Amino acid sequence: MKIALLSMKEKQIFRETMRIFHYSIILILIVLSISLSAYSAEKPVVFWVPLKDIPDFGAVEWGLASFTKRSLLEAEKQGAEIVVFEIDTFGGRVDAMLFIKDLIMQAPM
Repeated sequence: MKIALLSMKEKQIFRETMRIFHYSIILILIVLSISLSAYSAEKPVVFWVPLKDIPDFGAVEWGLASFTKRSLLEAEKQGAEIVVFEIDTFGGRVDAMLFIKDLIMQAPM
């Protein structure tokens, strides 16, 4: 349908419709950009604790338990929402591992 063949009233309706359409598109783009920027700003703070390849900690023992406690305190100080433990040991003391488990379970993150 060509605009030249439309009556004056139809041209006004067409222009008004196109104006509303353009404003709607602009409004949608603004809302999307605001929501996407808000989403990208909410990335959680992740704290990574490697419980492997630490000199003198080849197995689970009380030194590793105190390292875990210090790591959790540091993660809390930095405002970490997630703490990831990478554990690769040869085994070791069960009482120290139970203490580490209790530390992890009681962590506020």
